[in-house]
Amino acid sequence: MSRFHTSRIVPLAVLALAARVRVNDLGQVAGVCGNNPGLHGCLDSNGTMTDLGNNFSPAAINDNGQIVADAYDTATNQGHALLLTPS
Repeated sequence: MSRFHTSRIVPLAVLALAARVRVNDLGQVAGVCGNNPGLHGCLDSNGTMTDLGNNFSPAAINDNGQIVADAYDTATNQGHALLLTPS
């Protein structure tokens, strides 16, 4: 049995997603984008790209648009887990 229940092409906005791409059932795409060393967490929702900030790597996105991510604080040299919830 396949783990994929549907197949479809999801168009991405102009800024290419580069790594750790996650897609929810609504077609929202969360991942890391940009050019190293300028990598940022990004969200592509309905063709609109949103910059989620630097030192930020989305790990999952659910169908409510909530994003779980790893973040790195350069001031303290510590990693943190984050939950972003859309307003």
